[in-house]
Amino acid sequence: MIAAITGPIGVGWLLLDALGTEWDYCPGTGGHCIAGWKVGLGFIAVAVSAGVVGLKLFRRPRDDSRSGESLA
Repeated sequence: MIAAITGPIGVGWLLLDALGTEWDYCPGTGGHCIAGWKVGLGFIAVAVSAGVVGLKLFRRPRDDSRSGESLA
């Protein structure tokens, strides 16, 4: 679910930054801003990481006690 939410946000942020709409993140009133492409890549990195973890959790072998056979 995290990957499904953060992935499109990251891609959208990169797209808007590529179009030149100045989607930089400027926290506070200081002059230091984070470039939009860095924010977009951060969201995509979180989405990929969450997707990999989610796939590993769903694809792990399960011990099915109904069959009487051991998966080990």
